[in-house]
Amino acid sequence: MQLNVEQKRRIERLREGAWPADKLGWSDLLLLLRHDPDLRSLIAEIARQPGLEPVDMAVASADPVPAPAPVPVPVPAAIAPDPLRTALSGPLRLHALVERDEALCLAWLAAPLAADGSGLTRLIANASHWDRIEALWDVLAQRCKHAQRAATPDETAIVEECVRIHNLLWEGRQAITVPATAGDGFDFGIHERGNAAGQAVRQSWLPGLKNAAGQLRKKTLVYTV
Repeated sequence: MQLNVEQKRRIERLREGAWPADKLGWSDLLLLLRHDPDLRSLIAEIARQPGLEPVDMAVASADPVPAPAPVPVPVPAAIAPDPLRTALSGPLRLHALVERDEALCLAWLAAPLAADGSGLTRLIANASHWDRIEALWDVLAQRCKHAQRAATPDETAIVEECVRIHNLLWEGRQAITVPATAGDGFDFGIHERGNAAGQAVRQSWLPGLKNAAGQLRKKTLVYTV
């Protein structure tokens, strides 16, 4: 098909970009596709690229198959906590801590704890008596002095839970543990040295004990410098 003068002039203007883009029409595209060698060469090159498959227009234009609706996953109903077990969570943790410290069991309770309910009952009975808590403090204080160290988190937790259990006996007054603050001056009235000498508290090794009557029964064991 031969181009007339007007078509040739139009192609030249399209190739030069002199024709406004918003004025391009379907006839302009057909003119370029049929008669512009650069565009025809580019289309042929794209067609030769691997992985290009012919499109089945019948399939492409068909309505997509809707995906199946998701099946709701049933959420299990929340199980109400057992109030008895909740109330015993502290003593049960205390039992676990003391049971795995065999040396403490022998030094404080004279025998290992039974794994059944009798062991828990025995432990609660000891924790309810203030003199048994003081005996526990003595055992742990001796450990700290001998090893020249602070009580471990588990050892401190054992003392604090025993005091909490003991406080269940009282209304309106409570026994407490008494920690020391690093940097305080050593006070013989409330502190007990874990090391040989020193005038300032460097570290609280084992909290002291004050009974429900407000009496300081065990001074706070401290490391001093």
